[in-house]
Amino acid sequence: MNLYEMLGYVINGGMATYEGAKVYVKFNEKSVGAYCLKSHKKLGTLTLNNLAFDTEWITYQPKPILSDDEKVILRNINERYKWIARDGSPMNNLFVYESEPSKREDKIMAYFSDDEHLVLDLFNHIFKSIQWEDVKPHLIKDLLK
Repeated sequence: MNLYEMLGYVINGGMATYEGAKVYVKFNEKSVGAYCLKSHKKLGTLTLNNLAFDTEWITYQPKPILSDDEKVILRNINERYKWIARDGSPMNNLFVYESEPSKREDKIMAYFSDDEHLVLDLFNHIFKSIQWEDVKPHLIKDLLK
């Protein structure tokens, strides 16, 4: 997998890790950079005229794969809920959100959104591929593809 493919993989929801921590990307009008989620260390940058990236540290993790039962559950949740994520509490609760929530790790390890959200604690024992450690919440329609 070359650099362009790797960045496209991460940008489109694939997971990569560096020293056991997830990788995230930042954009501006001139470049794309990859960073370690834990340390925020800059791992590399791709610009239009310059490639400066070391891909040796990358390990790939696929998008969450849902069971048929999990897909049936998501298809039957009210369509206004677009996003799904877990919190970092000991209960490891599963939530759905109307708009993309933001991750907070200060005092409460949870996602927050100004819009309505719903706890799916009845289903905490399934959806194991959706974890608090994920870099970002998951768009439900992408999981159903």
